[in-house]
Amino acid sequence: MLVSSALSTFRRLTPARPLALVRYASSSLPMPILPTEIDHVQATGRRSCIIESKKLEVLPSSALEELLDQAKRNGEAIEGLKQENSMLRAGQERMEREHKLAERRMETAHMVTQERLDALEETLYASQHLLGRW
Repeated sequence: MLVSSALSTFRRLTPARPLALVRYASSSLPMPILPTEIDHVQATGRRSCIIESKKLEVLPSSALEELLDQAKRNGEAIEGLKQENSMLRAGQERMEREHKLAERRMETAHMVTQERLDALEETLYASQHLLGRW
């Protein structure tokens, strides 16, 4: 069933409110509608827009319930993905800190090893010098 464009040319839709409401001229009962042919979309903010549509389809209550359930599931899935993303980001930050710490430890170990090698080299030269005297 199509609703006249004179009744609702522009409707504001947001992720939280994906359906527009239309009022028949003879009735004040709101009816859930969905644009079937979108002519123009204008962004009005980060999470909202105005949709101009010449054809709007009235949804039966079962389809409306299904759409609302799907929107709820999508919202829950988005929240789950956000949590997973933050856990992955925290894990990545922890790994980066551990990597930097390991690099510092390797640099320290290299410096200590180099100091020991220098000391051994000095001991070797001193020993050779003493052996050369005898």
